[in-house]
Amino acid sequence: MAMDCRPLAVENLEACFLLFSHLPAELRFKIWALNLPDSRIVALRCDATSDQGSSEQCRDSESFQCTSSSLVPVNLHVCKESRSEAMRRYRLLFSTAQEPAKVFFDPSRDTLYFGARDGHAASEAQFNTFMAKISPQDRALIRHVAINETLTRGDNLRSDTAIEASREATEHIFRETPMRFPKLQQLTFVCNDRNPLYSSDSIFVEPSPENRIIERRIKESIQALADLHPEFSPPAWNVRGISADPNPPVYDQRVLGYTGSRSSFLRSEPRFASDYLFFTTVSMLTFVAGELSYNHDEVRPSPVLGYIRLPSQD
Repeated sequence: MAMDCRPLAVENLEACFLLFSHLPAELRFKIWALNLPDSRIVALRCDATSDQGSSEQCRDSESFQCTSSSLVPVNLHVCKESRSEAMRRYRLLFSTAQEPAKVFFDPSRDTLYFGARDGHAASEAQFNTFMAKISPQDRALIRHVAINETLTRGDNLRSDTAIEASREATEHIFRETPMRFPKLQQLTFVCNDRNPLYSSDSIFVEPSPENRIIERRIKESIQALADLHPEFSPPAWNVRGISADPNPPVYDQRVLGYTGSRSSFLRSEPRFASDYLFFTTVSMLTFVAGELSYNHDEVRPSPVLGYIRLPSQD
């Protein structure tokens, strides 16, 4: 089906609006599902919280909570219907004994990332705190884990050489992660982390040639473990950098008066988050038009849907 994707004049926008609530429910849910991100890099942080109990309680135990700076998928904030569809994929995970779960995570797609936190010592503390405080039930759901390469340096190990310390640290990671994450499918070592906000536009990219030395270090560690333990079988692993998506969605200012990413748009114009869903990809437009034509012959959708009015939440 041919589609005219030329920019529309402002005075002609009215012809491109369809009442979202008039669409069949199954089609609305498909649209919501298409608006969810494919996968995210979720950087986790485990910190001590202020204890409001007595001084004796403070001495006996310390309360920890896990949070993330990664953006929550926008569907969870738009309306009840979009949230219901999003909750089929996302769940709140990483509670501790003292604090409830606060991080939305898709165990089948998202990558749990232990990033660099002000040097090796802080990074290692974050990693060890997570392993000690998070329940085995939550850890058993995780399939994709990423670890910043600073954790493979072994700066705190008392080894004769830096190479030996690095090898010991890497071996420790390969021993620990399969035990702590029994459903682990992919272990990623991250170098060139240039996106500290880990937004929805963040992706894994090929590392620069100078970082190939990390791959060699990891292979040597795996071989050393295999020599000591012939039954050892490492998880699938790779070395990647983190960067912004080279082709993030762009919102046409001729339609909404704004140009930028989806996440920054919703932060700066929160009123649109509850009123409008904006479609920018031809594939999604084709899908919607095709579904309408197939299921409801009497409906003749406009060739271009700029954005769709959502049902009132009154």
